[in-house]
Amino acid sequence: MKHWLKLNIFILLGVLLFMAINPSVIPPATADSFDGVSWEKYSDENGAIPVVNIGVSGDLDYPWVSGNAVIRDNDVLLDNNTANDDELYKMWYSGNNIKQYYNFRLFYATSSDGIIWHKYVDSTGSAIPVIDLGGAPDGSDDASAYSPCVLKEGGIYKMWYSGQYSRTSSYKTLYATSTDGIHWTKHGVVLDVGSPGERDERDAYAPEIIIDNDAPPSERYKMWYTGQIRTGPFKIFYATSPDGLTWTKYSDANGAIPVLEPGWAPGDVDDIAVSHPCVVKDNDGLYRIWYSGVSSIGGQIPYADSNDGITWNKHGLALDKGNSSELDEFSIGAPTIIIDVDGTYKMWFTGSNGDYVRIFYAYSQPPPNLHPVTDAGEDQIVDEGQYVQFDGNGSYDSDGVIVSYEWDIDKNDGLWWETGAAPDATGPIPTHIYGDNGIFVVTLKVTDNGKLSSTDTCNITVLNVDPNVTIETAHMNVEIGLRVAGRKYNDVGMALFEGDDPMGYVSIERMPGSPDDQMKWIPATLDMTKTYSATITYIPEDPPNVGANPVWIYIKLENGTVKKVHHTFNVQQSKKRDSDHWNHVEPWEVELNANLVGCPFEMTCHVTDPGSDDEILTCTYGSQIVTTTYLNNPPNPDPYPSPEVSPKDIYETITLSYEGPGSITLRVEDDDSGEAYETLDLC
Repeated sequence: MKHWLKLNIFILLGVLLFMAINPSVIPPATADSFDGVSWEKYSDENGAIPVVNIGVSGDLDYPWVSGNAVIRDNDVLLDNNTANDDELYKMWYSGNNIKQYYNFRLFYATSSDGIIWHKYVDSTGSAIPVIDLGGAPDGSDDASAYSPCVLKEGGIYKMWYSGQYSRTSSYKTLYATSTDGIHWTKHGVVLDVGSPGERDERDAYAPEIIIDNDAPPSERYKMWYTGQIRTGPFKIFYATSPDGLTWTKYSDANGAIPVLEPGWAPGDVDDIAVSHPCVVKDNDGLYRIWYSGVSSIGGQIPYADSNDGITWNKHGLALDKGNSSELDEFSIGAPTIIIDVDGTYKMWFTGSNGDYVRIFYAYSQPPPNLHPVTDAGEDQIVDEGQYVQFDGNGSYDSDGVIVSYEWDIDKNDGLWWETGAAPDATGPIPTHIYGDNGIFVVTLKVTDNGKLSSTDTCNITVLNVDPNVTIETAHMNVEIGLRVAGRKYNDVGMALFEGDDPMGYVSIERMPGSPDDQMKWIPATLDMTKTYSATITYIPEDPPNVGANPVWIYIKLENGTVKKVHHTFNVQQSKKRDSDHWNHVEPWEVELNANLVGCPFEMTCHVTDPGSDDEILTCTYGSQIVTTTYLNNPPNPDPYPSPEVSPKDIYETITLSYEGPGSITLRVEDDDSGEAYETLDLC
């Protein structure tokens, strides 16, 4: 047991006090870390400069300060009280006054810039513990309170810290809350050591917690912690929680499973032990971990990354200790890393020169973000009214990812990001229909995850498409009537024909009374491209001597106008005339078309145009010319190019006066000189 204690103390000193190595990434002055971020220590010609120094002899944080937690408290800025600005950054750190791996207490400091810190002190200037020994349920922190992790959520400061119980010497993870970061309520152990024989049976401490809002609610809180068996090296374990209080360890039948173990890092910088993780989940979803690695040369900080927080890819050394005679020459560790609002990585880490342990600072400006390369795709030639698919998939970002594709479909109406309007389309491959012909400049703007943008254009040449016109019908709605006068009790019959095809028949037996009351009608819709005739037959064919028998064909139009055609059937005249007997009772044949001249009829037509054009329809028939204009955006003529996508689909009825056989010609012209013709021959 004494041998193990000596080894433990050696590791403690070599890795900053019991491996108080909450890893942070800080390569030497100009080194690049493996996540592509270049780090600089806050230093002068003598090396790294402490930003939280040890107290004076007799203080509770002399000669060691280590194991810190830092947050950037944005509520300080929102209170509009400039007197509070020096509390923008808040740190809780571990202090020890006996150079042992126990007897730590937690202290508090604030800063306006993360470099110049003001300790929470008493009237003598000595640091005051904000988490002192004891007071936790079951006495679980009566020997030490160490290595905190602090988050602020809903106005409450939440702290998970390592508490050591004097009876077992084991470190466990405890929980406390505060409204001001100074006065804390302890809630006791929330993550215990494993059962005897399990992989974290001795310690479960140095917690690192993040709130992962992308995770299921049951795993919203994620913890990485340091654990060990009785005689084995430190390893890093993983647990999840819905509330930060009830934790589920990543485990199997044999207990907690380590997710990061010693060895196999490039350069063997962690071949003795790993501990004190610091985890950041970046906007790209990648988990990044900096942890304390112990090798034969002491404590250093390696780096690894993971897609799930469980399986890690080690990349080797991220931050080395200082050179000989520098204040961090012996070992480094216990870092906290935050990504500030300007994208700068900021780290506070513990460094030792073998006698004293202090807190140092490093910063990392992200490498210059390169603009993405935008490719709006090839120029295209299409017809108006045709779907166009744009293709921005050739765009890329060499040092990140493209997060948005925003299209301006037609620069003629102003680029949307200049006018304040919404994008015309989004996504890498949107579609669009152009309602008018022309050459349209399409601009694609892509933005990367670093908020840099670039643009590219392509030209879409839209060709005008001629309109189309068809004549549907040319018709006249009429009623054909038969009227008979003359000798009573004779029959007259009328048969109507469309060409040679019968289309109706009526007959009248002349009775006493007015002929108007005895008329018969046949309704008909006349196709003006066909011929119509009527045959009127007088019965009997050999009537008695009766004289003249007049017959009329009435053509009644829809407007009420009536045209009359007259014929008289003549039979033998009186014998007193001393003339020959004669009969005229042959059927009366009438060509109706000739009797329709001057009557109105309707021509219906259908005009279509896939473009958003004004249309001018001109109908010519004989001496008649009828012109109709259809505006796409009434009441004014359509501008060029048309701002709307409104293809034309027009059904039109034109009333004409029948002039006899001839041709109706329809001409339709769009506002871009496209035209079409249709002709219909009338009989």
